[in-house]
Amino acid sequence: MANKLLLQEAKDWCDDNDKSTEFMIQYMQDFAGATEDEVMDFLISQSKPPSTKPQATEQEIEDYCNKFLDKFKQDPQYELKLEFGKFLLRHINDLSPDERIRYDELKSQLKPWP
Repeated sequence: MANKLLLQEAKDWCDDNDKSTEFMIQYMQDFAGATEDEVMDFLISQSKPPSTKPQATEQEIEDYCNKFLDKFKQDPQYELKLEFGKFLLRHINDLSPDERIRYDELKSQLKPWP
């Protein structure tokens, strides 16, 4: 069995030097005298388990979105940004001449987005 300290040292060096995963696996084998299976077992043992944080409920998500929307509605340019956003959902070449004029007006009126 390969020395875990050597495997960790080799992994740290690869991380610090921004080496590819393929390079790291080979380097760890060479540096620690380990087999590919031993390296893979070590890497898997070092990975973090998936989060067990509970998922938000549908009501919590809706409340969060409404709070977020309320914050946007406080912006004095909210209505202009909303109208402009509807233009952005379409390709610029699909706008009619009147829509293109309104698009350009809105674009010039709006201050940069935060």
